[in-house]
Amino acid sequence: MPEQDFFPVSPDSAARRLKAIRGCTNVATPSYRRFGKDFFDNLSIGYGYGGYAYDGRHRGPAERMADHYGLIAGQRVLDVGCAKGFLMVEFAGLGLQVAGLDVSRYAAQTAHIDVRNRIVTGDMNQELPWNDRSFDLVICKEVLPYLPPSKQAWALRELTRVAKKPEAVFIEIQCGRFTQEIELMRQWDGLHQTIATPAWWQRMFDAAGYKGDWHFKVLFPIGAEA
Repeated sequence: MPEQDFFPVSPDSAARRLKAIRGCTNVATPSYRRFGKDFFDNLSIGYGYGGYAYDGRHRGPAERMADHYGLIAGQRVLDVGCAKGFLMVEFAGLGLQVAGLDVSRYAAQTAHIDVRNRIVTGDMNQELPWNDRSFDLVICKEVLPYLPPSKQAWALRELTRVAKKPEAVFIEIQCGRFTQEIELMRQWDGLHQTIATPAWWQRMFDAAGYKGDWHFKVLFPIGAEA
């Protein structure tokens, strides 16, 4: 399947991230490493989201995805790595049934009230708690880099297992094309376990027989090899 970009990034996003990591001297806290409050909502530590609140930015992506995949009211969408459920809110607003999974207990407990009871806590190191072919669309956005390389093929199989068809899976992956971009990713988020190039991810997809869609999100585009 072709690469799809449903979540366009604003031009100044990379600049904001660069400013944050260059000005940060703090060490990741236990809360941050547990994907807790410091990961999402502590502006003072200088990294992480620094405040993760609903702002409606996912409305457009949800509409584009619903159109691309031909989703209609009543069909089911799963967001793996849903955080506070903001994308789920937009799909629910389109009349779709939503479910989410996230590793963060903090995110699940502080999720958007409209979808809080549709989120379960878990991670991709275990079998997803849904039956085979349960969802009309499965989304996994910016999650796979948090898994080790040895778990990547397993994760792809699980995402595909719970989708009604292999093509009904969308994955977005944070990556770097060159040495400098990859090193900046390491500085930005030390919890990433697989930081690789788009070519590496593509080879992994091909080896695993992945048939869904994807998007490679370059966090720090520098435009030239280091």
